[in-house]
Amino acid sequence: METISRKAKILFIEDEMNMRFFLKTLLETNGFIPIMARNGREGLQLARKELPEMILLDVMMPEQGGALTYVKIREDFDLRGIPVMILSGIARQTFFHYLDMVNAGKTEKIPFPDAYIQKPPEPEHLLHWIQKIVNNRNHETE
Repeated sequence: METISRKAKILFIEDEMNMRFFLKTLLETNGFIPIMARNGREGLQLARKELPEMILLDVMMPEQGGALTYVKIREDFDLRGIPVMILSGIARQTFFHYLDMVNAGKTEKIPFPDAYIQKPPEPEHLLHWIQKIVNNRNHETE
């Protein structure tokens, strides 16, 4: 596994308590600084405040769901450069179809997420992608 040169802040936006506990434990035990949000609205506020190295985002959540939150992240000048991994029980093609519909007629298209993993994730697979994305971002900002 690749190593992280410094502790990266990872924001995860997830409404399910068991998944939040899983993600917090996985991130902390692997040298990351986890930041938790329970819904999209709270997640956007924390993203603006913390400017994390990466965002893990669930799709199905109360109040403000992940699909709308993803679009708002990508439309926000200060947040659009933060890599986003979708972590959801919703099929990948369903989410991508939603983005295609959002992008219809737009000149500036909302890009697809940096990664998409369906729940329940295998810890090693999830960690591999988190490390890969964070390391790629760190190399781009050096």
